[in-house]
Amino acid sequence: MPEHQNTEWKREWDDAFLKHVCGFANANGGTLFIGIDDSGKVFGLKSAGKLLEDIPNKIKQKLGIVVDVNLHEKDGLPYLEIIVAPQPVPISCDGALYYRSGSTNQMLTGASLESFLLGKRGLHWDESPYPRIELPEFDQGILNRFVDRAIKKGRLREDVREMPAIELLEKLRLIRAGFFTYSSLLLFTKDPEKWFTGAFIKIGFFEGPEVIYHDEIHGSILEQADLAIELIYTKYLKAKISYEGIERVERHPFPVEAVREAILNAIVHKDYARGVPVQIRVYDDKMRLSNTGRLPAGWAVEKLLGSHPSTPYNPSIANVFYLAGHIETWGRGIEKIMTACRDDGIYPPQYDVSSTDITVEFTAPEARLIRTNGRIEGSNDFALTDKNALQIGDSLYSAHNERCFSDVLSGVLSDVAIRNLTQILAVLDKNGFITPKAAQAAIGKSAATARRYLSLLCEKGIIVAQGNTNKIRYVLKNEVYGKNRFR
Repeated sequence: MPEHQNTEWKREWDDAFLKHVCGFANANGGTLFIGIDDSGKVFGLKSAGKLLEDIPNKIKQKLGIVVDVNLHEKDGLPYLEIIVAPQPVPISCDGALYYRSGSTNQMLTGASLESFLLGKRGLHWDESPYPRIELPEFDQGILNRFVDRAIKKGRLREDVREMPAIELLEKLRLIRAGFFTYSSLLLFTKDPEKWFTGAFIKIGFFEGPEVIYHDEIHGSILEQADLAIELIYTKYLKAKISYEGIERVERHPFPVEAVREAILNAIVHKDYARGVPVQIRVYDDKMRLSNTGRLPAGWAVEKLLGSHPSTPYNPSIANVFYLAGHIETWGRGIEKIMTACRDDGIYPPQYDVSSTDITVEFTAPEARLIRTNGRIEGSNDFALTDKNALQIGDSLYSAHNERCFSDVLSGVLSDVAIRNLTQILAVLDKNGFITPKAAQAAIGKSAATARRYLSLLCEKGIIVAQGNTNKIRYVLKNEVYGKNRFR
């Protein structure tokens, strides 16, 4: 049997192996074999009888625990079996704490040490109180949007709308011993990074090892997932378009349900004490999501991918995400990802789990690929001109011209982006101008998304901005379309 999270083989005894015993004791327990090499071959021990007496004493003196040490024999060669039970309290070796993770023994320091000590006391990092935080730090708009979602999902009662912010935070168990918790700051403040570096999502489009362009999503972690999905499916992923008769069919390389669930998992289960953002790498043929964190004690990838109970890394954060309707509480997140991929006809994603990070990688089937060499929305190597602008018919928004518009840009923008841009241009064509607020109403998205689309149209030379920041509006650029607009 190969070495794994509960087994370690050593050919000879060395007192340095007390650290491995310590790691087993602090994790899920395990067995250390002495007299067996890494290939599993028994070599035997010359002083097995003496070690049988010395090792238990050394472990008790150094670590303060009692273990079972058993003498075995194979083909006349003796070897020792040291069985270490998991301990309910932290165990140190020479002043340091070690933890068995996978097939490695890790010394706990910094954030990982803090998280471990909290766990031994039955607490979690996200439930820790943060001193010197006052109520004005919290954003009422974020709280209101959360309440609206939770009521709509039937997970909070209607009368919660009238509840003062401080009472709502208490009801959500985001106040401990009179202090706001770490999770409350991550969930309901505009700038969690004021306290926790790395509490954001980083998205990049890559060609091999080179990043072509990237974006960052900041703000409340409760609202990051929707913003990330919106950005990924309007800028980073493109739908392959085909027609079945007159019906337009679009297929993205990865189903939005699976990607959204993976992003939510990364946010909810991230180790925010590490100060590393959730990272999403997008390629022509794959997408990789990574977050700092680790599996529950005793878990391997097989258990993660199989049926398992809900065991959130950040239970306080997970509870608020559940109330908002983002997740369930049955440990079915990965099952939902696999089901969405299967139903969409793509490969199941691959998971890679280390002692510090969890990564999920989606791979697109060849039939879904649109090779871009980085030329997706946001790259500046494509601009509309009179020659490829919308010239057919009297109106841009006839069915014929909408299809023309889509076909012109389908190699550059996602279909969602084309549809939203079309809606913005329709309002502009009707009124002769458009404001950011009107653009937001036209597409039904956030103000930030509307501004991004308006900026894109400016970059493509289609519209220009007029007025100052407070009274800005956008008009068609005559150099592109002339006085008759789209005709």
